Amino acid sequence: MRGLLDNHTIGNDGIRRIEADTPIRIPLKTVVGNQILYKPYIGGLISPYLANQARPNCDKFEKIYTMAQAVEEWYKQMPIITRSYLTAVILTTIGCSLDIITPYNLYLNPKLVLKQYQIWRIVTNFLYFRNLDLDFLFHMFFLARYCKLLEENTFRRKSADFFYMLLFGAAVLTGIVLLGGMIPYFSASFAKFIFLSNSLTFMMVYVWSKQNPFIHMSFLGLFNFTAAYLPWVLIVFSVLLGSSAWVDLLGVVAGHAYYFLEDVYPKMTGRRPLRTPAIIQSLFADEPIVAARPAGVRFAAPAMDDAPPR
Repeated sequence: MRGLLDNHTIGNDGIRRIEADTPIRIPLKTVVGNQILYKPYIGGLISPYLANQARPNCDKFEKIYTMAQAVEEWYKQMPIITRSYLTAVILTTIGCSLDIITPYNLYLNPKLVLKQYQIWRIVTNFLYFRNLDLDFLFHMFFLARYCKLLEENTFRRKSADFFYMLLFGAAVLTGIVLLGGMIPYFSASFAKFIFLSNSLTFMMVYVWSKQNPFIHMSFLGLFNFTAAYLPWVLIVFSVLLGSSAWVDLLGVVAGHAYYFLEDVYPKMTGRRPLRTPAIIQSLFADEPIVAARPAGVRFAAPAMDDAPPR
């Protein structure tokens, strides 16, 4: 029996090293047929079997670990606003799916907001995307892609302006629903818009398409088009899947209102009505602050640790 263990090392912790340095935990005893094989003999008798069984499992765990690292790296590389909003949306939707929180405390209800002062509903209705289904993954892709593209490219080093754009879009969408609910013949239709998260996501898609109208795109490899037509292609696709186009059209209205006031109107009049307030700019440190030196004032020279001898 000693010759069987000459080429193997078994530590006190029960870990045995094989040629590929793959750790295998050895049980105290194993029953093979009618014989009970204890730990010292297991290493010599069935080590090739254990090695062959451990190698595929190690490869599988290595692939899972590599995928987890890639997802973690992708998540960390997201801009701050995109990462924060995506995290809040996923946690809220998962919490509702697991019955940790209830959607009845999240949806937009003007009466509860105005009469019972449930102000949080103005924010929480933008964080819930209904069920964890294909439509949820569809909108998560839009949110992660186009929100990230806007923050990294169009609003690069202008996080305050990007955050103000989201606030403007949320305010426009909420105002449309509230005002539409006051119209006699349309109040029932607008009362159905209790979650505006899809509309806010589609607003970002519309703004991105306006900022990048000449980028060539392909829809499922079927046909090519430019980014200017992306919102309308997606609306047609949603209708073909049986979804309502009104939710996406609300996002188009909010996105076009921002595009007109931010890009078109300033070129026509030289005025910029959507200038980001100073209080929002103070929340984001995008650009270094340079202090101007007053006239007639000289700054002192930096202190020297080792002053030269006189």
